[in-house]
Amino acid sequence: MAGVELNLSSPNTPSLRDLREPPAFAELAQRLSDAKDKPSYLKIPPYVDENEFKDTMLLVKKWEDLGFEGVTASNSMRIPDERMAIGTGGYSGPPLIEHTKAAVEKIRKSVDSSFEINAVGGISSPTDAAALLGMGATTVQLFTALVYQGPALVKSIITDPGVRQVIDARSSSTLSEPPPKATKKRG
Repeated sequence: MAGVELNLSSPNTPSLRDLREPPAFAELAQRLSDAKDKPSYLKIPPYVDENEFKDTMLLVKKWEDLGFEGVTASNSMRIPDERMAIGTGGYSGPPLIEHTKAAVEKIRKSVDSSFEINAVGGISSPTDAAALLGMGATTVQLFTALVYQGPALVKSIITDPGVRQVIDARSSSTLSEPPPKATKKRG
């Protein structure tokens, strides 16, 4: 196993929300930090509105302050659905792309440049991938679009000139700067 992702944002698991309460999260994150031996990421809920995302940003900053590597932004969107046993489900796919962009933009403006952002949610084209990478995402992750479009989507993204341009611009700008110091924050 190369890394660990802590998912406290599953729309189908209501009790997970309890772990996002600041005292519970602080204790959980500290315990994980003390035991950490692999790169670790926090999967967060999607950006729905500014007020709700402020609470998420408190978790992201605590995660960063404890020296974790990054976040996965973000999970599917919780929606009411009476067909589900618990009355809600997760909404995925292209309608999430604007929520993902908003989350990546907010996070990147608030964290150190070395803090990784794995963008996920609604990415269904090279244009989406290039936009998120350009906004500061470290990586992009696909699932729903891959199911519907197949593996050719991956090739179209990694060979896309727009995606290459963003990656090349990022590479050339960091080559002229000293590499970031590898420090482990404790808080």
